[in-house]
Amino acid sequence: MIAAEMSGVCLPNITTATVTKLRSIPADISRPCTTIARTRRNIHEGLRLVEDMVGGGYRPQSLVAGFMDAENQRLLAGDEGIHVCQGQVWSQHGIDNGDGDGGICYPYYPSREHYLKPAQGRDDSIDCVCLDGWTCDFLAARRNGFEGGFNSRMGVGPIETVGNLGWERGRKEMMDTTAVHFDTGFGLNEFAWVTAIWEVSVGHNDDLTYLAGRNRKSLAGHESGHRRRAWA
Repeated sequence: MIAAEMSGVCLPNITTATVTKLRSIPADISRPCTTIARTRRNIHEGLRLVEDMVGGGYRPQSLVAGFMDAENQRLLAGDEGIHVCQGQVWSQHGIDNGDGDGGICYPYYPSREHYLKPAQGRDDSIDCVCLDGWTCDFLAARRNGFEGGFNSRMGVGPIETVGNLGWERGRKEMMDTTAVHFDTGFGLNEFAWVTAIWEVSVGHNDDLTYLAGRNRKSLAGHESGHRRRAWA
């Protein structure tokens, strides 16, 4: 499957007044820059605001959080009834001060001890599937951030990949990274998971691209359409 942020709700570590503007800002900063209690409050208030805005009994069934500590994933399932959370970015070491090093690139049930640790048994398990945020080239992900002129998050995400390599080479890198999972990986595991969460929207709004002018094309439309043809 290809994960998109549209299935959930994006909650930044900002004031309620700003949340009401419904800006799609990832909550990567919630874990390192605020308390567990404040993150919990942001989630509860943000969900209520989305419910009120959409109306008709709508309730988000997943949450895009960037990073989400184990306790808040437990509360998300127990208090909010939401059992899917994009809660870690395994390739984030050395990027954005996030440091999700040690996570897993495929879905798992986290341990109550730590959000990057898979549950060690039923008593240790949190009833919330934790999803990775960005599928990366395994070779690039071994690098430490931008060390040596590389980028550890190069792979499916167009910002790092097309932004660094240009449209043609970047798109090929995105396709090759996807193929590792959808071709070889699916053949071995009968399961494949590729995700770029909010970056699938890049290209539909130039303000979101952060790319040089020559790369400000409809990246998401070109790339996702090509992937649909290749793996339909």
